[in-house]
Amino acid sequence: MKKILIITDQKWRDLACYVYLKSILEKNYDIKVRLCRLGEDRFWVLHDKPDLVIYNHLYEDRKVRFAYWLKKQNVGIIILPTENIPLRQGVEDLFASRFADLTPVDLYLSWNEQVARRIVELGKLRPEKIKIVGVPRFDFYFPPLTQLLPSKRQIQEKYGLQVNEEAKIALCASNFTIASFLNNKSFLQKDWNTLKLNRVDGYRPEQIEDLIKRDVISRNLTIQYVEKLLIDFPELQVIYKPHPSENHLFYKDFISHMAKRFPDRFAFVVQEYIWDLLSVSDVVLQRTCTTAIEAWMFDKPTLELHLHSKEFYFSEEHARGSDIVCNFADLKRYVNYYYKGGTVSDAVKYQRSILLKKWCYKTDGKRTQEVAIIMANFLKIKGKTEYSVSMRDYLSLYPKEYSKQIYR
Repeated sequence: MKKILIITDQKWRDLACYVYLKSILEKNYDIKVRLCRLGEDRFWVLHDKPDLVIYNHLYEDRKVRFAYWLKKQNVGIIILPTENIPLRQGVEDLFASRFADLTPVDLYLSWNEQVARRIVELGKLRPEKIKIVGVPRFDFYFPPLTQLLPSKRQIQEKYGLQVNEEAKIALCASNFTIASFLNNKSFLQKDWNTLKLNRVDGYRPEQIEDLIKRDVISRNLTIQYVEKLLIDFPELQVIYKPHPSENHLFYKDFISHMAKRFPDRFAFVVQEYIWDLLSVSDVVLQRTCTTAIEAWMFDKPTLELHLHSKEFYFSEEHARGSDIVCNFADLKRYVNYYYKGGTVSDAVKYQRSILLKKWCYKTDGKRTQEVAIIMANFLKIKGKTEYSVSMRDYLSLYPKEYSKQIYR
């Protein structure tokens, strides 16, 4: 039986998709699949001895070194991205691995033609090593996976909101990851250095201080406006969903205050898949985030929060699929419009269709199945995997672990 190791990152956002992929591969193709956390791949490789390893990227030098070692064992390597829609200028080159070594990669499964073309232009991979597959995670917005979606009542009961299926729900999906490092700038700089993000204009070391300040302003305005919405719309319910990489402890006082003032109208939700919340929401507040793109597949109204003149997280192209909010008056006007049953304009729907086709290839609920077929076919023609691990390999691949044993 062939074996695959799929590496999942810390955001667990794509975990459900990987579980779905695992079930298809095991049920339809008799392939054994293990999912492991990012950073644990070095250990599970030796335990399982997989024939194929799936990475989400190879930006980090450590990953590249390990990928080269895997190739010596004739292990297949496929890149299945978890991010492939560049929402800021310069990020497309990061996604296309401009600063990374893709030499060990057998296949890159791009979400779209744009990133695929850029990989070739940069000389990172030959065209035959790239396949355009769309976004597997977005399969959860189509049958049969939509059968798993909870009802509005279930969400209200789960998070202590007043149970009223007629109540309107505004979902605020935040992404203030940079503001989260206000008191830990060195960690942010180290992380960007590791991912080579520091080579992209807008994320350079000398820009970090300013970026954090601007992001803090955006975060403060957002939580102020959320409270004002609940005051001005007495029947409205708000679900606040922070990004998985945000510092959730920052919100401690905010959560306590909102729980006292709006005991059954406000919910702060951390561990819930975004599609579960989008499906029951009537309007979505976000800031140049893939959450908006996901909301579009449910035909939900989305508001683009551009709340101050120094807002850096903004894509004009992406914002065309939403109503742009620059102040609370804008926010109140749009929420009121959709609150009363307003619908997304045909012009905005048209812009959404263009963006979905450009950056997501196909949105038909069959992308994970396509990925499974590609992986299964790859294993059919792949040569035999032969693991040979020397003491030098152990010392080079697991230096920290062995140094602990030596000095114990």
